[in-house]
Amino acid sequence: MALYRFGPDDVFVSSVKTYPSTNFLIYSGSYYYNSKITSSGSFSNPIRNVPQGHISLYELNVDRNSAETGFIYPFIIKESSLDNLSSVATGSFDEAEYGGLITGSYPLSASITRTFYPPYTGDSLPVPDTTASYRPHVMALKNATNSYLNLSPQYQYSASSENILGGWNKDTQDINLINIPSIFYGSSIKKGSVELKFYVSGSVIGHLVDTYENGELIQYSSSFSGKDGQCAGVVLYDEGIILLTGSWDLSRHDEEYLNTSTQYRPRWTYFGATGSAAYDFLKESSYTLDFKGVEKVPNITMLAHAPKNKLNNSTNPTFVEKNDYTVSFATSSMNYKEYDELEIKNIVKSPYTNYTASFQREVYISEIGIYDEEENLIAIAKLANPIKKTEEKDYTFKLKVDI
Repeated sequence: MALYRFGPDDVFVSSVKTYPSTNFLIYSGSYYYNSKITSSGSFSNPIRNVPQGHISLYELNVDRNSAETGFIYPFIIKESSLDNLSSVATGSFDEAEYGGLITGSYPLSASITRTFYPPYTGDSLPVPDTTASYRPHVMALKNATNSYLNLSPQYQYSASSENILGGWNKDTQDINLINIPSIFYGSSIKKGSVELKFYVSGSVIGHLVDTYENGELIQYSSSFSGKDGQCAGVVLYDEGIILLTGSWDLSRHDEEYLNTSTQYRPRWTYFGATGSAAYDFLKESSYTLDFKGVEKVPNITMLAHAPKNKLNNSTNPTFVEKNDYTVSFATSSMNYKEYDELEIKNIVKSPYTNYTASFQREVYISEIGIYDEEENLIAIAKLANPIKKTEEKDYTFKLKVDI
């Protein structure tokens, strides 16, 4: 077996930028991710032990009989390093004894979430106290929204009423906040890929797209065309947040969008509302959210060379002729010798009938092994079709692995 060291120009690391597509359908209290329907297994229902429309992190505890074997769970020993599981509360960690076992739970799941903030019409804003805070998730995005002002003025957290776009204050206006976990989009959401559709009885009554790739969600069609071309919200691409502020009516349809018996007309601030179990959920309204993520996949590329006049021997038993003679060994207390006159099998084909072509040393390369510095085999690259290697030919094999 011959070993060759990679040269300085034979190994390089790069990354491939991919744009995975994601679709969410929201209807009647349920979320559907990429049109996947949750199925039941032999021991669990649903089979992944996560709700409909959720992703299961690591895909653990799939169809596992928890009653007999229990679920797989993460654990850590409390030590002086104070390492802890992110899912374990600080108080629980502090109460644990040193050397004790701290456990978490699987499966961990994620899906999009929606939070609706109704408009505040009081004389003054409520003051946050120790028991409650006023729309904390929106307030936490103040610096993030202002950092996108180079894309569009629609990102302003607060705008004067004298502004040509009109005035608003995200502390008081009605806001529909849609949160998309990063596991669905990677490093960021691709600009120009966000699309929202509002359906009533299967017909589209509203359509938003960030066509200009500046984060503005522009309405392109609705039952009431008077607001077409208006901005109904913005997208925070890096944070995976959609803020919908369009509070105009989209059609004359009425439904219980605020989880009460009172009916309202559909608006973008009601996008994603499913009603409540107490009122049998919303049966006529549904929604779709489409976007693409930006995921950089790092990979390592290695160039393995097979030089001329090299690598023309094989350890495959078919490399030698199988004749009638038997292999003999010369042995003694000091010597062990294998028969050294085995003939290499001639696999060169002749274009003529009943004629044996002249012998040429050639083999077929079917696998390439990758070794570490201590010559430990760490990877094997298999060729789809073996390559014939003759003495006068040299080859370079390009190996690529995601890391």
